[in-house]
Amino acid sequence: MQDTRNQLLCHLKAHGSTTVAELAVTVRLEPVTVRHHLGLLRDQGLVESDTQRHGRGRPRNIYRLSPSGRATLREDGCERLAGRLLDWVLAHDGREAELFFAASAREAIAAHGGADGALDMEGRLESTVALLVQEGFEACWDHDAQGYLIRHTSCPYSTLCLTHPAVCCLDQTLIEALHPGAVSRESWRPAGDDVCTYRISPSPERPAPPPEAR
Repeated sequence: MQDTRNQLLCHLKAHGSTTVAELAVTVRLEPVTVRHHLGLLRDQGLVESDTQRHGRGRPRNIYRLSPSGRATLREDGCERLAGRLLDWVLAHDGREAELFFAASAREAIAAHGGADGALDMEGRLESTVALLVQEGFEACWDHDAQGYLIRHTSCPYSTLCLTHPAVCCLDQTLIEALHPGAVSRESWRPAGDDVCTYRISPSPERPAPPPEAR
């Protein structure tokens, strides 16, 4: 699905503005499916639309890239190089990519002052969010009846993720390094969700928090 949205963005970049029917032909999908993807892109602020009348028929929506969408697809030499490096590593040995992300997470934690084993759960969550923010993410933490959650609504690799979703495991690797054995991803923006959400299971000796909002 991420490839489909990338195709839509690239078509809008090349042609300026177009209709659902034209986009459906380009990506070879039903118009209702194209509308769904365009809705997700519009929710992310990458696409905008307006209504246009044509003859006596029903008005139609015309879609175009938003300023944020154009900025997202702006060619960047560093990101092209990063994408090529990822392609090469994944093609030769996927394990090397995992080792790179793990090493990057360790370096970020060390630069932040290291993990403080004396912190309680909420202290570690605060430290994790602070580290994510320092690394360029917009992040916060919360809890519900099942445990704790870390959410972020944007990341510094949003452009690269359009073509290389594997880079998204960097933030998960970082969170897992601070909460070993307790992390699972519940939502993912590249898959169409509004935010990326990671569940942090409470430790056995510490009960889950009450369900009221923090």
